[in-house]
Amino acid sequence: MKYRSPFNRLRLTLIAGLLLIMVSAQATIISANAAPITDFNAGNIISDVDFYDRDAMSVSQIQSFLDSLIPNCDTYGTQPSGYGNLNNAQYAQQIQGWPGPPYVCINKYHENPNTGETSYEKGGGSFAGGISAAQIIYNSAQEYGINPQVLLVMLKKESLGPLTSDSWPLKWQYKYAMGYACPDSGPNYSANCNAAKAGFYNQMNLAAWQLNYYREHPNDYRYHLGWNDIQYNPDPSCGTKRVYIENIATLSLYIYTPYTPNDAALAAYPGTAYCGAYGNRNFFQFFKEWFETTPPMQSGTVTNFGSDVSDISSFVTADGMRHVFALKANGDVSATWWKKL
Repeated sequence: MKYRSPFNRLRLTLIAGLLLIMVSAQATIISANAAPITDFNAGNIISDVDFYDRDAMSVSQIQSFLDSLIPNCDTYGTQPSGYGNLNNAQYAQQIQGWPGPPYVCINKYHENPNTGETSYEKGGGSFAGGISAAQIIYNSAQEYGINPQVLLVMLKKESLGPLTSDSWPLKWQYKYAMGYACPDSGPNYSANCNAAKAGFYNQMNLAAWQLNYYREHPNDYRYHLGWNDIQYNPDPSCGTKRVYIENIATLSLYIYTPYTPNDAALAAYPGTAYCGAYGNRNFFQFFKEWFETTPPMQSGTVTNFGSDVSDISSFVTADGMRHVFALKANGDVSATWWKKL
């Protein structure tokens, strides 16, 4: 899948000289605000328990979460652009040559999977036959047994903008929102996306399908459970790291995004580093920032809780805390974990 920088879109792309100045300034800001990641485990990025918890969020919880990410969507581009006296719509059309409004945020986005119509063609919101982004995420999670939180994190790390924070996105930002079918086989290791897999519904549904396929066919790919040599970057000259992949969820992440962060990339978060790759680094950190209030389980598989574990169960309390626990054959609790939904 596509290797992505955490800085997917710069709106002010004017002339080469100005761009160079902007990039240099951005690099300085990134360096000053770097928050090194010290707890990244390359062999266990996320537990199986977390990754395959399809019931971690309801449709309404997904919608509320998206609403919290983008409380003020500039659907009609009336907010100041920061470019002279132009608003966002004027800047988009007059300066960049981009389409005019509506600009549909992810929490307002609807799509009809049968016709391909979206909120962009229907005035900027819901419409007859359209399904909300929250419902699309939920349906994909349920059908393929993937935690909707995982899909939300992947949307953040893969989409341009990203869509999880962009308050006036363009329609083409939804085209390859999950980086699905976008291998790094283009010029200079750029994305070479398959147009037949484009569109938000397709991207979300196919990404969830793919992650489930990895679970069911873990031996069909170059990476496998156990020891692997994983590249630091799409450029092979950047070298590899020897990684012991501990569980299927982590294996799936590496098949989807086949790079591991080097020490410099971990130290530079949320910035970039020489020979760095950021997909799996960002997945780890984004999931932690959004959904973890306590350290995750060390493993998501029953066997790793101990040979006397007979079952793993979970429940949600009234305050929105999901509790997961492993039971021994004698009924004792072997391990517990919880998080705020």
